Amino acid sequence: MMTAAPVFATTDIVEEASYRNHLTFICYMFGTAVTLEDWEKASAVYDKVAQNAINDGAAIAYTEAMRHAGITRAEATMERWKSQSEAEDACGGILQGQ
Repeated sequence: MMTAAPVFATTDIVEEASYRNHLTFICYMFGTAVTLEDWEKASAVYDKVAQNAINDGAAIAYTEAMRHAGITRAEATMERWKSQSEAEDACGGILQGQ
């Protein structure tokens, strides 16, 4: 069994991957430069990161909670956009790995 610190660090990575995955999907739906292929890549990264966290000892329920936290953060980011240009800027950052 892992100690708490590595599990928390691993699940933080799950939250970040979930955030990027969901924000990529939002960007795709907003009609920005993000493509379906970009979203599929982000989904694959999320799936791998989540599985690695579980394999490293993170509880499935906690990993799932981090997935939802990432989704919530992505939706909050989207809600702050006041224009299409703000969406384009944020989505451009996602494509550049920011």
